[in-house]
Amino acid sequence: MACDKVIDKARAIVAHQMEANPDDLAFDGGAFAVAGSPGPSSRSTRAPVRRGSSTTSPSTRRTADGLDRGPLRHDGRFRAMAETVEFASNGNTASGYLARPESGSGPGVIVVQEWWGLDSGIKEMADRLAGDGFVALAPDLFHGELAGHDEMDKASQLMSDLPPDRAGRDMSGAVDFLADHEATTGSGIGVMGFCMGGMLTFVLASLRPDKIKAAVPFYGFPPIDDGPADLTRIEASIQGHMAENDDFFPPEQAQALEAYLQGLGKDVTLTVHPGTGHAFMAPHDALGTHEPDLAAEIWPQATSFLRDHLA
Repeated sequence: MACDKVIDKARAIVAHQMEANPDDLAFDGGAFAVAGSPGPSSRSTRAPVRRGSSTTSPSTRRTADGLDRGPLRHDGRFRAMAETVEFASNGNTASGYLARPESGSGPGVIVVQEWWGLDSGIKEMADRLAGDGFVALAPDLFHGELAGHDEMDKASQLMSDLPPDRAGRDMSGAVDFLADHEATTGSGIGVMGFCMGGMLTFVLASLRPDKIKAAVPFYGFPPIDDGPADLTRIEASIQGHMAENDDFFPPEQAQALEAYLQGLGKDVTLTVHPGTGHAFMAPHDALGTHEPDLAAEIWPQATSFLRDHLA
């Protein structure tokens, strides 16, 4: 079952990042190091940003400053500025899609992909966040590999083949890159993820409680028992949006997770939206479950939540 594969992959990512005793784990610029061990800071190890060829779509246009304008906001007010960037990933290099608001700066949000890869749908979400005043970075966890929205077997294989140690490094490196970026404002970083990325939203919040202050997972979450995330480590406030008719991530498990996290004293709300199916936010509508009216209703709730906790 796809959900089991997502859980197994997320569990492997955490295992690779937390081989040391979690109680002795210290964060040092995205490199997971045992407390007291030497480790360079993120500023000294971060690779220079190399402006790659920007990821564009037919609706984008190059501006005088060399950046690509992302698609028009859904309300048609203005475009985001988007580019492909490279960043340090614990001694290696990773890349991602960076979208900035026309104002030039704003709170930082990591956008975590679905199992298709860094596709048009995830880039659109990053563009929309930038259109609402955020600096959004979607790390490319598959390193250029993509599955078409009619290639579920390929998507499943890409997720299965994802090296868990690399994925953990890339997400953590993206957090540090965004936190250090000149355009990022505020005192913390947010994370938003979808499906596999919804699950990894919880994982990243547990791995990087030093930076992640707000999380918005969509139709994806870890199990309470023997799950991939140490839920006790999460410090972020969480606003989650789950589907009622979802065989991947059942709603009763979402409700149980919400109660468990609240019992731990966490600031969390996981809303199960009646009548919805998995991937109801996805603009590509690969599963035929896209709910555009509901998505338009939820989006300002999510961005207001992020702004309140990050700005």
